[in-house]
Amino acid sequence: MNLFHNKRYGIALLPTIFVMGIFLLVFSCTKQTKDDSTAKPVGGNGEAGLSEEYKKEGFLTPDLYRIVIVTPKEEKADMVTMEEKARTRALMSLRGYLTSRSKSLTPNMNAQMLLLIKENGSFAKAGDKHPTRNVYLFEIKKKGLKTYMDNL
Repeated sequence: MNLFHNKRYGIALLPTIFVMGIFLLVFSCTKQTKDDSTAKPVGGNGEAGLSEEYKKEGFLTPDLYRIVIVTPKEEKADMVTMEEKARTRALMSLRGYLTSRSKSLTPNMNAQMLLLIKENGSFAKAGDKHPTRNVYLFEIKKKGLKTYMDNL
């Protein structure tokens, strides 16, 4: 077999492999950067920051799991739509929690999380007074919730 030409496929193998190697090397070494010069600070003393209460997500206590959704004030979504978005995000977040614990997700685990969200979840618009955003909270409250999730 000639390394410079493959009769079966009609391509030059060695030069093709070399070019592909260079291509992979170049793109694996590039780093995407983001210009944050126009980003507004979150937190601190400025009015733009969320209050400490709304900055925390996940397990706040062994019995409470919270999801925070922040949207621009001009986004005209009704409460039903936002609650559905919050429930979906809660499910994704709980799945992430389990996978971070090296658990393989099963359909039964997924069904148990959906039931947990349905029976123990509550949704509310938070009392954030900032004029440019809406803050929504979805909380799952259940005695021993963290232990329940760890044992799924």
